[in-house]
Amino acid sequence: IEHIELTDIQKKLLPQLAEYFQLEYKKVVIETKFLFSLINKSLQICAGFIKDDKGNVEYVKTNKDEVLAEILDEINVYDKKVIIWCAYLHTVKKLSILLKTFNPLILTGASKDVNLIVNKFQHSKKNNILIAIQKKGAASITLTNCQYAIYYSNSWRYVMRLQSEDRCHRIGQNKPVVYIDLVAEGTVDESVIQAISH
Repeated sequence: IEHIELTDIQKKLLPQLAEYFQLEYKKVVIETKFLFSLINKSLQICAGFIKDDKGNVEYVKTNKDEVLAEILDEINVYDKKVIIWCAYLHTVKKLSILLKTFNPLILTGASKDVNLIVNKFQHSKKNNILIAIQKKGAASITLTNCQYAIYYSNSWRYVMRLQSEDRCHRIGQNKPVVYIDLVAEGTVDESVIQAISH
């Protein structure tokens, strides 16, 4: 687990949301009365964005991006296969732009040819990074060439975590897989990790 310090804007937004169950940030206006919605919005802020009920999205600086870049540099992504699991589509979009020099493959609910994406990840030397939504990548695919699975953001659903890990541990996996969670310190991110770890 990589514990990551919140940015100043995250330190401002998270307590405001938790205390008042509402938040205004640029175009985004959040008002909720439901605890689940509050938790989900808090997880979004930890992942580097916030979305309101009207579909307005604003990106928020997060130190997860810098830590992810350091990890990818450290493991030499040109020689290793890496999956970056995300709980949110907006995180996938952001990371696909940030990591475009690595020619990442993208797997979301909108992905048309899942088999082609999986085949490229498994066999192409040009596509060593797969950025995937946990929900989409959690079933019926084989990613046994993966050597690193990085959880940029986690689903609170334990079954999603187990199934995403199982994609790497199917028949044919003959290498160890390193799992890395990027967790915003002192936030609901830590609570999710604790919940899915038990």
